[in-house]
Amino acid sequence: MFRVTLFTVGLRAVLAIAMVGGSACFGGEAVAPVTPPPPKPAVSFQSLRERARTLASRDYRPEPNKLPEALKKLGYDDYQVIRYLPEEGPWHKEQLDFTLQFYHPGYLSTRTPC
Repeated sequence: MFRVTLFTVGLRAVLAIAMVGGSACFGGEAVAPVTPPPPKPAVSFQSLRERARTLASRDYRPEPNKLPEALKKLGYDDYQVIRYLPEEGPWHKEQLDFTLQFYHPGYLSTRTPC
């Protein structure tokens, strides 16, 4: 990944020099390469403040519980049977220094995050 970045920057520099130098060699006017403006962030601090202000002005209404009835009715013993399989987890094959484990909704965790 680091090599790709260096190659990309190097290629851009070579192309910019070729554009300016090439036009000078052929008797044309030297034109500086045009760089596009930086992309606007999807979320700015101002938009975040406005959204927070709007949400704070409304009454709180919790989202409806979307958990299926079978999972809502799980008892302690049923919930203990559910096991996380690390070999099926995200990024397991990359041999990273950390793991990511998800918990299954049900028993005491009856609210879904989404």
